[in-house]
Amino acid sequence: RKWMDGAFLDLEAEAIEGEVDEYWRELYKIQKVFNNKLKKLNAEREERERERKKKLRHIDDPEQLAQLKEEPEVTPPAALTVCNSVQESMRDFKENIPVISIMCNKGMRGRHWKGMSDIAGFDLTPDSGTTLRKMIKLNLEPYMEQFEGISAAATKEHSLEKAMTKMNEEWE
Repeated sequence: RKWMDGAFLDLEAEAIEGEVDEYWRELYKIQKVFNNKLKKLNAEREERERERKKKLRHIDDPEQLAQLKEEPEVTPPAALTVCNSVQESMRDFKENIPVISIMCNKGMRGRHWKGMSDIAGFDLTPDSGTTLRKMIKLNLEPYMEQFEGISAAATKEHSLEKAMTKMNEEWE
């Protein structure tokens, strides 16, 4: 929610990608624990079912046969379902990381936003109400390759600006 509905220009693609990857690894570990638990429950069920079938071979009494009911199927732990759901949400969110890295570039200036706006055919310049969710809803996918070029140029320009500022400070 913080990334989708928070301030658009405060997003940092590398930090977000790192956090998402970390969450993904943690979720994978948790999911593995629950999957192992499910396997154990299934193995125990199969063992009880084998025992039941052994007993069935030796019983002739219908009343005793009725008492030996089949083992119910094991239902996966609810936590495993939650893990799968969260993992799916994370997979969906990961698709937005390229958009963040291209459009939340710290080097972007007004001229870059104007260039992107000209390509898209409407004003894209972010303001205080701009969020990632709003940007995604604009369906900018067809323009992302062109936006990537503008963003790369903005990054290079920003690096040069920082280097020049540092040089000026050192000269002073």
